[in-house]
Amino acid sequence: MTTTRGRPDISGAQSGPAGPRATITDVSAAGYTFPTPQPESDGTLTWSATTVVAVSLQADGSTGLGWTYSSPAAAEVIRHHLVGIVQGNDPLAPTAGWEQMHRAGRNFGTRGLYMQALSAVDIAWWDLKARVLDRPLATLFGQCRDAVPIYGSGGFTSLSDGQLSEQVAWWHSVGCPAMKIKIGAYTTGQARRVGHALDELGVAWFEEPVSSDDLDGLAALRAALNCDIAAGEYAADLYDVRALLPVVDCLQLDVTRCGGYTGWLRAAAVAQAHNLEVSAHCAPALHTPVAAAVPNLRHVEWFADHARIDAAFLTGAPDVSGGALHPDPHAAGHGLAFNPAAEQHRIA
Repeated sequence: MTTTRGRPDISGAQSGPAGPRATITDVSAAGYTFPTPQPESDGTLTWSATTVVAVSLQADGSTGLGWTYSSPAAAEVIRHHLVGIVQGNDPLAPTAGWEQMHRAGRNFGTRGLYMQALSAVDIAWWDLKARVLDRPLATLFGQCRDAVPIYGSGGFTSLSDGQLSEQVAWWHSVGCPAMKIKIGAYTTGQARRVGHALDELGVAWFEEPVSSDDLDGLAALRAALNCDIAAGEYAADLYDVRALLPVVDCLQLDVTRCGGYTGWLRAAAVAQAHNLEVSAHCAPALHTPVAAAVPNLRHVEWFADHARIDAAFLTGAPDVSGGALHPDPHAAGHGLAFNPAAEQHRIA
């Protein structure tokens, strides 16, 4: 990984009965691109690779790992705008660090690319804290379940019937009780007509039938259809979340886009206050510890691309069986580590 180094700032270290507290001494960021088996499409975009921007933080002999699925430019945001905040800071204070990082983005805009970069750092910071304390992240967050329910996801519009059947068989093999496939992008009128057909088929989930920016369209479809309307994967902050709450039946949240674990937990709490369940969007390995600690969780998206990348990019991914992810109760942090074999995919 590319490392940005500086002299550790120990002058501001917090003191306690045991002496000065360690500070974060090293911050690194790097991008990795993983090609897809073939070009994939969801009806709105086509892609042939997925880029991961990973962050590593070190303190007191421990290393925290975080990442986001984004542009390689997110690594530059981290290097230019966030390293100076993180380095020398308290490894046990990710929430305070989140506020400092968010404030630093005021003049650049705190959504989109900046929030994705912040998310990766926040995830690494929480992982570092848990490792310094030698505790599983799920425990640190207040774990309320040992198994995190999943649903199978992929079903790209570019797949042949045979390829889709293979994917469905894969989801069945790990016990997924529900599965999601792509069917296209619609106007409100088209989505209403398609939704009525889905209702007759017994489909229970209609995700982003119109753009998640079209709040009026989502509201109209929620009122007209029996199937649940879901959206939220692009929400960056609590203002985005607040706007979506009245127009969805289940709020989707993506830890790599909404401010990391700090932002995800805040958003899930706001949803719970409005009697809504949340569903974790993609990044199944990253979502496992935080999803295990949220009482209003519906499920985690076991996304085909990210499940494949997890196997190539990481070691220590959680066990997937019986339609659920199972957090390791003995591993400190999120239990994930960088797989050295992934260096062949490094781009920056």
